[in-house]
Amino acid sequence: MDYFDERLSIEDIGKFKPDTDAYDWAARKMGIAPKECMLVAAHGWDIAGAIWANWRGAFISRPGAQLYPLADKPEINESNLNLVAEKLIAMK
Repeated sequence: MDYFDERLSIEDIGKFKPDTDAYDWAARKMGIAPKECMLVAAHGWDIAGAIWANWRGAFISRPGAQLYPLADKPEINESNLNLVAEKLIAMK
């Protein structure tokens, strides 16, 4: 765990994403407000859940992946992780 502060798993809470309780629990566990959290993922349903829980989102639109059409759009939407990383670094 040299590179990570914590390992979070739905096994610890017993609720599955995109249930907003899972995201709320993760933010509480890390001691930060939901608006300070950002989920980076290639799963549209996961980004939707994070946004519904008042998190920020960065979507990696890999081939075949798509955003959930009934959710707000994430602030970052790029075709690969390198492009997402560049945008994240620029935000710092």
